Amino acid sequence: MSQPRSEWLAEMADNIEKGVEMSAEKVIRSFFMADWTAGGIRATFEEYFAEEVVWRNTGFPDAVGKNAALETLDVFMAAMGAGNIEIEIGNVAANGEVVFTERIDRVYDADGRQLCAPEVLGLLKVSGGQIVYWHDAQDPRPYIETGLGHVILG
Repeated sequence: MSQPRSEWLAEMADNIEKGVEMSAEKVIRSFFMADWTAGGIRATFEEYFAEEVVWRNTGFPDAVGKNAALETLDVFMAAMGAGNIEIEIGNVAANGEVVFTERIDRVYDADGRQLCAPEVLGLLKVSGGQIVYWHDAQDPRPYIETGLGHVILG
């Protein structure tokens, strides 16, 4: 049985306070368990993304650099009318700085109605405790159907 989210976050906060360096896998698990609500997701991304981050999403333009990644996040959230995102982590495999994730990203509007729930395979790289590379491979159609179509289709 996996550790409850609240216990996991408390453990991560305690480790950070003690100056314990987290493994790449723990950084990524912490990132996906952090605040992904409309009011907190941008701060979460600001905290975890390195300045030189490259964020790739299959079917969408790449975002190179933290500012471009944050702008992409803002566009995605606004275009979909997203209120929050819940990440359901399936499998995780790590090798040094590289972490593979199998997830379901459940996107909800401000009223709590689920907009989409794509299955996602992610490859992330961590350096110095921050995400420097993130590539998600998924079928983009669920996102497009929520309003992101104009972002990639014009």
